[in-house]
Amino acid sequence: AVEYAGVYPLGDSPDFDPNLYERDWDSLWNQTREIEILRAERIHVAFTKSGSQAASVPLNVWASVAAYYHNNRNHSFREEWQPASDRATVNFWEAPVRIIALP
Repeated sequence: AVEYAGVYPLGDSPDFDPNLYERDWDSLWNQTREIEILRAERIHVAFTKSGSQAASVPLNVWASVAAYYHNNRNHSFREEWQPASDRATVNFWEAPVRIIALP
């Protein structure tokens, strides 16, 4: 088992600059809505043998995931979507999302 492997970002995320987010949001929201409606029409529901029910994770798998998180939690980086994205993205969380990359 690889306990300490991970991806370590170099440097720090730049400070939040609210000026980067000055965009034509009405146009961007409408464009995103249209794209999402088209995407939703193409989605096909596919079920596994257990259907759409939640399944238990084997304890050894969960232990491995928990150990990886514990060993790498201080090497996360902030997830950035804007201003590079061509769609509006909604973050429903109360704090910025941070990522721990998988090796």
